[in-house]
Amino acid sequence: MTPDIGDGHPILIVAGDDAHAELARTALTRARRVVRAVRRVDEALRLISSERFGLAILDHRLEDGDAWPVVEAARALSPRIPVIVVTAMGDELVATEALHRGASAYLIKTGSYWERLPELVERFAREGALANENALLASVVQHSDDAILAGSLGGEVMSWNPAAARMFGYEPSEIVGRPAALLFPAERAEELAESLRLLAAGEPSPARQTVRLRKDGTRFETSETISPIRNAEGAVTGAAIVIRDITAQKSLEAQLRQAQKMEAVGRLAGGVAHDFNNVLTVITGYGEMLGHKLGERDPLRNEVTEILRAAERATRITEQLLAFSRKRVSDPQVVGLNDVIREMGSLLRRLLGEDVELMTVLEATSDRVKVDPGQIEQVVVNLAVNARDAMPDGGDLTISTRNVELDRDYARHHPGVLAGPYVTIAVRDTGTGMDAGTIAQVFEPFFTTKGVGKGTGLGLSTVHGIVTQNGGLVAVESEPGRGATFTVYLPREEAPVEVRAAAASAAARTGGSETILLAEDDPSIRALVRRVLAASGYTVLEARDGREALSACEGHPGAIHLLITDVVMQTMGGPDVARELAIKRPDTRVLYMSGHSDEAIFRQGRLPRGTGYLAKPFTTDHLLRRVREILDAART
Repeated sequence: MTPDIGDGHPILIVAGDDAHAELARTALTRARRVVRAVRRVDEALRLISSERFGLAILDHRLEDGDAWPVVEAARALSPRIPVIVVTAMGDELVATEALHRGASAYLIKTGSYWERLPELVERFAREGALANENALLASVVQHSDDAILAGSLGGEVMSWNPAAARMFGYEPSEIVGRPAALLFPAERAEELAESLRLLAAGEPSPARQTVRLRKDGTRFETSETISPIRNAEGAVTGAAIVIRDITAQKSLEAQLRQAQKMEAVGRLAGGVAHDFNNVLTVITGYGEMLGHKLGERDPLRNEVTEILRAAERATRITEQLLAFSRKRVSDPQVVGLNDVIREMGSLLRRLLGEDVELMTVLEATSDRVKVDPGQIEQVVVNLAVNARDAMPDGGDLTISTRNVELDRDYARHHPGVLAGPYVTIAVRDTGTGMDAGTIAQVFEPFFTTKGVGKGTGLGLSTVHGIVTQNGGLVAVESEPGRGATFTVYLPREEAPVEVRAAAASAAARTGGSETILLAEDDPSIRALVRRVLAASGYTVLEARDGREALSACEGHPGAIHLLITDVVMQTMGGPDVARELAIKRPDTRVLYMSGHSDEAIFRQGRLPRGTGYLAKPFTTDHLLRRVREILDAART
């Protein structure tokens, strides 16, 4: 069945003559249209106000007056409903008046005019649908978040939607009729010329990501498409242009790439840490043993001291890599940032030297955050040292704190950051400053602007890693010749500052006579630990892996007081050895060693928190103290 005009709504016929009304009704009914017919103006007005019609056909002259009140009422209540005025006179004045009052068309009565009604209704149905579609498309353009505009073949702006006004800053009256070149930076002028050339050939421009200009001269990144507009004959009459502001999207993409790069380097750091820390343990251990054998005036003592210093520097580099990659386990507690910075005053002044003036402006009224105190001190020191190096001739360094609120919009553009209250530490210098290219790389590991041998390029990447690990972020503002400001944002904490008891002093006695089972698959580490323990009076049972450790346990008739084992070994890991040993010798204590990152050991569940643990690289003194602590704790 043919659908009724106006989405199924009936046709209203208002005829001053019953015969004409019946002829019109019959013609439309045959065309499968639903019809309502009345004769008077008042009847028509009542129907129009109470029902919805898809089309109204009105005689010019009705029983109780002209049709104009009905035309105006129909137009006021439903502006999109077609209204046809039928007149017996071919009078141009009547036709003009009908159109002026709001009629869609007029029809002159002839002997068979009603036979034309179905065709006329069909035409209005098609035109009405097209009008509705055009109105919908116009609404989409008006409410779009993308700039949608039309351009002429000569490159002038012909139309301008509200989003374009918001995006570029021009009101329609300021830009329509003017050259689109106003929106292009000078170095992008060729893009406009190329688009106009393709337009003249009837071809769309390839979708592109580019840069455009706002009214105030600022540049922003866009994605745009340009397609030809054609008339009914197929000739190109202009261009349809859709522009999207992708500044925020590009920023998020850059942050994602940076995060992926950091994660890749972090995985690399964690992967090499094990072998690197094993090597450092051997270098440090044997260097210390050699140093103890040399007298104070031995000519070789200086060389050994330099070896140990180099090993210590290498250990710090490993720690910085793990901090940057967020693979170190921190010990967070609630601290007041103002107090931390005050207590660091004398240290910072020594680091900065006499030619740098240090000032503190501690404005944060609620300065509590939950961080590892050692890590936050490392952040401040690294930022201060970085600022000092940017002021080779001296200058001013200001460290300030304040409270800020980050809203959801800010958090949405900074992945990993939650909206809410934060405390900031801003480190501002009057140094050489940085350009945009340097700022983009400043947190990358091993990136440095210092000369060869004057920096590892890990200071700022360590800051980034620590701050990110604690749920914060670091922002940078700088220009060449105008200094730099690094601002650290850390989530504000409402809990009171934690006061922890001072750590107990290390046991004075480091040697003993107990029996220790040593399981270590690295022969260099195993030989070093065995020599250190044996030299301190302990009886040592050696094993190359977990299975050999269990065999040594089976073959030893006496007590085994302590198991020292590497966490990760090829045939059987340290935790598995400890579980087996706990069944056979429940009184044996365990001390784990590992060159893997703390994150790999604890966060991945290989060891529970509170387990006796010794991270590589370690010094011989540290090893002996840790062994003694565990053995003495077992006695207690």
